[in-house]
Amino acid sequence: SKAKDSKDIAALTANFPDELTSKVEKAIEEEKPLTLLAMGSSATAKGDGTWTTILQEELDKTYGDDVFHIEVKSFGEDLSIDVAQQQKYKEAIEQKPDILLLEPFLLKDNGKVAIENSLDSVEMIINAMNEESEDTIIMLQPANPIYNAVHYPEQVKALKEYAKENNIIYLDHWKNWPDQKSEEILEYL
Repeated sequence: SKAKDSKDIAALTANFPDELTSKVEKAIEEEKPLTLLAMGSSATAKGDGTWTTILQEELDKTYGDDVFHIEVKSFGEDLSIDVAQQQKYKEAIEQKPDILLLEPFLLKDNGKVAIENSLDSVEMIINAMNEESEDTIIMLQPANPIYNAVHYPEQVKALKEYAKENNIIYLDHWKNWPDQKSEEILEYL
């Protein structure tokens, strides 16, 4: 299907930051898809049934084909400090994506890396992205919640605070999950 008409797009982008709305409008007008780079741990993967594949399908359905093109860069089991200090992100950000959707490794770091160090790593990656391309829109998104976690929700809360303090878009999908203390969440994990 072709991209939706501008009336639809205005409604669909009503909650977007202005700079993202104008990027979407331009992509449709020029028929040049926006590259959305989803970057993170093994919780951010590509392939059947992954959230990145489902997101691509939903974006195509909602905005029309060829408006968004998702690319995935997964660092598997790496910790945030390894990715940041060894600049493993370098090649991915050199592509200058229109949107960087960063899942900041908190689930992998959980119990292994202090939240301050995780956030320092996030900051290093964001700064590198900003230096590479001022036009890239950066969004932070935690990995999935897990059943009955103790420290992990606190770390995610700190990430949310960090995003707010630094004026970074934060995609708060946790409120759409079942209560992480209930066994119902296990059906989704």
